[in-house]
Amino acid sequence: MIKRTYNCISEMLARKRKKNIELARALHVDPRTVSKWCVNDNQPDFATLFNISEYLDVELRDLISLKKDLHLLVDNKKPSKAVRKNSKRKKKD
Repeated sequence: MIKRTYNCISEMLARKRKKNIELARALHVDPRTVSKWCVNDNQPDFATLFNISEYLDVELRDLISLKKDLHLLVDNKKPSKAVRKNSKRKKKD
């Protein structure tokens, strides 16, 4: 089973040089809850995501990630025949 990454909270905390405990205090939640968000075991609700984005002074979209999922889809998908033909033509030129 593939573990999906839905949020970048941990990454944003690191970029802003903040700790999980600081975020937990600011949001008045248990530090274990923040820890679960950071490892994507649980997800914060939408309103909480807004509060996190305000606390970290980042855009909401910067906290949401499907990059790893998209990467897996791209890696597993074979290029179409048209793409393969075009790449062969470029090599000949």
